[in-house]
Amino acid sequence: MPSTAEIRRASSRTGAGVRRPSFARWKNAARPFGNTFAELPDPNHPARRVMKEHKLRAHKRVVRLCKEAGFPDPAFSANLFTMMLEGAHSCGTCVGMRQIGEHLVQVVDLMVENNRRRTA
Repeated sequence: MPSTAEIRRASSRTGAGVRRPSFARWKNAARPFGNTFAELPDPNHPARRVMKEHKLRAHKRVVRLCKEAGFPDPAFSANLFTMMLEGAHSCGTCVGMRQIGEHLVQVVDLMVENNRRRTA
């Protein structure tokens, strides 16, 4: 199913990214994209609006993929995928857990496989 392949690709890209040695060096640098909300508390700041719009578009895309993949509650599944992807970046940058990328891929694969079995 193309939508599940796309979900798996996203987790694999993120997982591979947080395992790279360059990511470990980068974790100590400022994360402008990730820090936007913390650094710009004014909800009307243009950069905050752009960030929020980007995150909403990305989430809607994941909801669509989950619908196409036949997840029973696409919004819930999209929330879980989003939390895992964002969490992998956060854990990788904050505590440098290289295994987090591997675990992300494993959990996403389990979710996709469980859904495949449910719908088979």
